[in-house]
Formats: sequence, C-alpha cells, structure tokens
Amino acid sequence: MNAVGGGELELLEGGGADATGALLGRYASATDSWDLPMEGAFWEAVRSAHSLGRRGAGRVIAIIDGGFDATRPAIARHPLAWDQDPSAGTTHGTVVALLAHQVAPDAQLLLYPVSADGRLSLDRVLAALQDCLERRVDVVNLSLGLGIPMADASPVLAGDGATPPAAGPEVAGPTEDLDVDGWRTIIDVPHSPLWLAAHAAAAGGVSVICSTGNSDTAVYVPAVVPGVMAVGFQLVARTVNSGMEEAVSQQPTFVQSHFADLLIVQPQGVLGSSFASPLLAGFAALMTDRTELPDFARCARRAANASGAMLLLEQGDEDSEFLNLVDSLFKDALHSSPHPHYDGDVYAVPECPECALFAAPAYNDFGLFAMSTGRLDIAVRLFATLRQIAPTNIAAAANLGVAYSEQARQAAERGNHAEAAGLYELAVGHMGNAVALRPEHQPYAQRLTEFRLALATHQSAVPRTSHEGTPS
Repeated sequence: MNAVGGGELELLEGGGADATGALLGRYASATDSWDLPMEGAFWEAVRSAHSLGRRGAGRVIAIIDGGFDATRPAIARHPLAWDQDPSAGTTHGTVVALLAHQVAPDAQLLLYPVSADGRLSLDRVLAALQDCLERRVDVVNLSLGLGIPMADASPVLAGDGATPPAAGPEVAGPTEDLDVDGWRTIIDVPHSPLWLAAHAAAAGGVSVICSTGNSDTAVYVPAVVPGVMAVGFQLVARTVNSGMEEAVSQQPTFVQSHFADLLIVQPQGVLGSSFASPLLAGFAALMTDRTELPDFARCARRAANASGAMLLLEQGDEDSEFLNLVDSLFKDALHSSPHPHYDGDVYAVPECPECALFAAPAYNDFGLFAMSTGRLDIAVRLFATLRQIAPTNIAAAANLGVAYSEQARQAAERGNHAEAAGLYELAVGHMGNAVALRPEHQPYAQRLTEFRLALATHQSAVPRTSHEGTPS
C-alpha cells in the first residue's frame, strides 16, 4: 500500500478480511436487510428520523473505499464516480456502503473505488476528496487511514497513558487539563497530502466522517484532522439501582484508537471502526441541518465528561465544590446542544432524532445527578423532556417513573394521599412504558408492581365524597 509518512494507507477492519466477509454474509440482497441487532440509542434515533419522513432523500453520501460489488442490487443502483480496478477487493467497500444505505436508504451513494493494482491508491483517495469538494457532496465516509505511532504524534499522551474524551457514557483516562473541544491540539502529525485534502473538504462544507482507527498505540489520519468527525465503537454496561438505570462505557471487542469524537454501540460481531463511520455518515444525511453535527458532538463529549465526573461522586467524593463542578458540566453540555429543548413547556418539545442520539446522555445523566442531590423537580423535567425527544428511550421512561415515585413518597409523608396517588399514577404509566419496551427486564417489572400497590394504597386512603360534596 502507499507509504506516507512512514506508514501505509489501510482499511480499518478490526478482524481482517475474514471477519469483514463474515459480516457481509449477514446481509441479504434479496430483502435488502441485515441480520444485525439494531437496538440502542443509535438505532432508536434512526427509526425516529425515518418515522418523521427523514430517510436521506436529496442527500449525497460519498463512499471512498477500495471497491464495490455492483452485482448487489442495492449497490448497482448507485453510480461509480469512475472505473473500478478489476483486481480491487470489493467486500470492505460493499459492507461500508450497505451500512450507510441501511441508515439513509433514500440518500444517493456516490461510490469512489480507490484501489489500483489491487492496493489502496493514495492518489485516488486524494482525487476523490477533491472531486467531492468540487461536487459539494453532503457527506464523505472514509473507513481508511494512515496510522502514526502515538509516540511520534503526541509524546505527552504516549508517556502517561492518558486518553482524550470521547462521546460515551464515561470518560476514559485523566482529562482534567484537557479541553473537551481541543483534544486535537495535542496531536502533532505532519500535514501530509491526505491531511490537507481531508481538511480542505471539511473546510469547504463537506461533512467528513472518518473511522478512528484500530490501534490503541497509534493515531490515524484523517481521523485526527481538525474539522472531520472521528467515529468508533463502544460497548455499554447498564446497571440498575432502585429502578434507576445508569450506562457505563466499555471498550469494544477489538482494539481501537483512543481518539474519537463519537462512539456508537458496537453490534455483536461487527469488528473494526471501519463500520462505525458509515453509520454516522448515514445519520448525518438524515439530519435537518448536518452543519449542526460538530455542535452535537461537542454536547455529547461534554456530557461524557460530566457523566465521568458524576461517577466519582459514587466513590464518596461529595465535596460541595465538586458537586457544583459536576452541575456546571452538565449545564454546559445541555447549552452546547443546537436544539434548546429544556426551556419552555416540556410537553411542547418535539420528537428530535438528533437530540435522541447526541443529547440523551446529557438529559438522562443530569437527571440522575439531580435525583442524587435531592432536586426532584429538575430531575422530572429532564427525564420528561427526554421522553418527548426520544419516546422509545427506555432509561428515560424508567427513570421518570422512579422520579415520580419519589415525589409521591414525599407527598405521602406530608399526609397528602391525593397528591401521592396522582404521582404514583404517573409513575405507573412511565414505568409501564419501560416494561413494555423491555419486558424481559425484571427490575422494571418489580418496580412497576411496587408502584401499582402504592397507587392502590393511596387511592383507598383518599376520602370519597358524596354528590353533595361531603365525605361519604
């Protein structure tokens, strides 16, 4: 492959060609469908966008990859930008294109085969980026990159093992002295032709989406180029305490670069950051305004920082100054969102796929933090707003149910059985939604039973009145 700066341009498939071939085997051309688990916040946001009629129509997604299998009907109906090298491997590019197509089925894919003589051609990649800029395509996907050893790119990080913040439920590594929006400033890599071409495309208004890379000892160009969006995978561990649900980020099942703007939950068996970036590229084509993507990424990264700081509170650090810091971090995250849903009438908040994906952790985890600090009214407002934004967000439904139950308990302690009954009725409704969305999850079912019993108890304690308005 092309040597640039001492490295090689490579496709960023985590398990190699065999794993990519196995992944393609999970796609059925006849039904244009994938045998993949499409669960979690990302796919919920995609389905939300589709339900609103946003399927990518009128948008162009450029896929720059080795080659494409035009015998697949879903590939054949999209144009090749130029002739394809007959010796080009087509499995990787086909998987990448089909994943983007899954997310944005009505978008046009513009396919750039960039292999020559059976290898990736840097010249072709550069020409593709220039052509995308001239055509003013909406989105470019690059599931390839040039790896540079971390020691050569960032001696400070290589020396102490620190990692930058990425948008997940948890911040990995010490970041106290690192601005969440400035992690690229600590990456010093040569402004190679690939760096310059990606930067020019992003600066020219193209949404450039890149895979973050599949090494934890390297950084990748173009993923680290300012203006592009670096994407990887994560796993999420969920814990439930008294019905409240928290999510904690974990490493994917393959080795991945620490340097990413956004992390998407890894579907089982999908290996390599190659396959995270086309998912986000497809989602960018669904957005009402794709130029908002950097601000949404900033919101997600700041929420990740706040959530990471919140975890320290669970380890016993309840200093008032630190509590104020966590509070301000969550507020900064919410204020970073281009869509300010929190202010105003919560029940007038529209369903919003972008916020369902990027801002949900800010609303949910801030709500958990507000609950833990006794601010139930704020917690209810945050969870209720998230329920409006993302009606199928299971954690929001469950957490709002628990928040209402806590308000009901306090009303009962004041002896106000009517208010308690009304609040328990709300708790039953929202926890019932959570159970319907995740029927196999016993903690939800148990809390729902508790809420129903409490509702019946307080309803029976409310004095009934006769038609004349006197107790009967």
